[in-house]
Amino acid sequence: MQAVTIWGFFSLSPHFVTEDDPVKKACSLLAEKRLEGLAVIDAGGRPVGIFTPSEAVRILNDRLILDTPMRSVELAKPVILATDTLISDILSIEYEVLPILLVDAAGHLCGSIGAKELRLLYQRCNELYQQKQVEELRTELENTRRNLKIFETVLEHAYEGILITDENGYIKYINEQNAVLLGVKREHVLGKHVTSITEKAGTHLVLKTRKPQIGAQLEINGRKMVVNRIPIIEDGRVIAGLGMVLFKDTSEIINMVKELNLMHSKVEYYRSELEHLRKNKYSLDSIVGQSDVMKRAKDLALKVAMTDATVLILGESGTGKELFAHAIHQFSPRRDRPFIRVNCAALPKDLLESELFGYEEGAFTGALKKGRAGKFELAEGGTVFLDEIGDMHLEMQAKLLRVLQEKEIDRIGGSFPIKVDFRLIAATNQDLARLVSMGRFRHDLFYRLNVCCLQLPPLRERKEDIAVLSQQFLRILTEGNKGEEINISEEAMAILRQYDWPGNVRELFNVLQRAVTFLDGYTIRPNDLGIKLAHAVPEAPLAERDLKLISGEVERKAIEDALRRARGNKCKAADLLGIHRSTLYEKIRKYGIIH
Repeated sequence: MQAVTIWGFFSLSPHFVTEDDPVKKACSLLAEKRLEGLAVIDAGGRPVGIFTPSEAVRILNDRLILDTPMRSVELAKPVILATDTLISDILSIEYEVLPILLVDAAGHLCGSIGAKELRLLYQRCNELYQQKQVEELRTELENTRRNLKIFETVLEHAYEGILITDENGYIKYINEQNAVLLGVKREHVLGKHVTSITEKAGTHLVLKTRKPQIGAQLEINGRKMVVNRIPIIEDGRVIAGLGMVLFKDTSEIINMVKELNLMHSKVEYYRSELEHLRKNKYSLDSIVGQSDVMKRAKDLALKVAMTDATVLILGESGTGKELFAHAIHQFSPRRDRPFIRVNCAALPKDLLESELFGYEEGAFTGALKKGRAGKFELAEGGTVFLDEIGDMHLEMQAKLLRVLQEKEIDRIGGSFPIKVDFRLIAATNQDLARLVSMGRFRHDLFYRLNVCCLQLPPLRERKEDIAVLSQQFLRILTEGNKGEEINISEEAMAILRQYDWPGNVRELFNVLQRAVTFLDGYTIRPNDLGIKLAHAVPEAPLAERDLKLISGEVERKAIEDALRRARGNKCKAADLLGIHRSTLYEKIRKYGIIH
């Protein structure tokens, strides 16, 4: 960030009272302006403290005389900065109350910085940092492309003869040196099988055996040559064959092959990093909501984001728990490191363990030959988001608790512990305290997770947000359309506000998406919403349907009804249906049920 001073960035006039002003004036100003704190100055205009809302409430509760001058009130100690302080220095300042006060060279109060200004500053710093990261990544990718071009040129001018085939043995590349050695013209052999050059060619054989031939003998036109034939294998599949004609030493060409593998790994790394940057673009501004309860949730998320504490996000299905997790990561000091999401309910216990902890070579049947790093390792320096943690098996809960306490993991089949560094954000739509009392969730893990708890309200408790959410969703659904904007009639909006929304924000989006898809015109009316018919399945006469179709429709309706009664809680829905949770997940996927 450029060297910009506080005054040059903010230039804000402060709200204040003097020590001689009565308490009731300060209380009125706090309430009228909805301030997080009010500056108090002396007769010379110098700040002496912050009058906080909590102190105002205490005064009103104690029924103190409101005409008492402010000098008799207990004030909070302010953070005072000079106007020439750099805005970059604010990021390292510790403060307990807001606003931060600005003074001129004479010490007179001339400005203040509140929570809104700090959020803008943090957001701008984060945007500038991300722009810098993307530019650096683009530069690296361009350098890699240039290096690959150089490598191709090196192959063309290499002293050794080089030939590359596809996975079936057809020639994709041959350098001029090799063409001269083999006595052929390149344009005549490209696209033909390697045996068209000579029946003694053996590059196609290593594609079948998957075993390289190093130092093999090849004789063409009375010339005896030493060749290497190497199958190129990726993810266990042969994708190409490499043939090299050697004269003196094999070390140079082997080093070049190693360099090629390194280049390939770098390209894959940068591709994954670009994908990571695309996925983690959410911020608190992406979370729409004007209600007081959502404002409080966003303010709390901003506060916990700047710490490294474990966060537990509670809320019904569809309330935006993952969106908040993304935003907390983006505002945290770990924003430039990976954000990795794991759904604890979607994976069986054994598979979840290998996903989180990774495994060593030969740890179990089907394990990759070189082993595999788990999510905790891949998230090094970043954030792990464990969604649906209430569905985690008790045995896995014990292992997770050890990771949080010891900051190390043991791969499956591993011999040594591996140190890990990540921040944990967990989320669930279940009542963890109730699960603890039922013995289905460890109490020690619950206390470990419940450090910073963020409770997200269901949509039915913040219906004042439905209008702004609807407009936001309509913009998303019609993005790229060049026609007129789609509006919602007052009658349709009234229905949206009256509906109970068991599926919360996700259900609102689905209702609007369905309405936009089948809409005739540019205004959504009550009949377009189909809220009461959202889960109906049109029925044909029994005589026209076979038994499998009838039973499938009955099963689908039963699952949808159970999910509705359980308000999206899949564990409760499975109990109502008398089936295992994993069976419920399979049937949800089978019928494409939106939940």
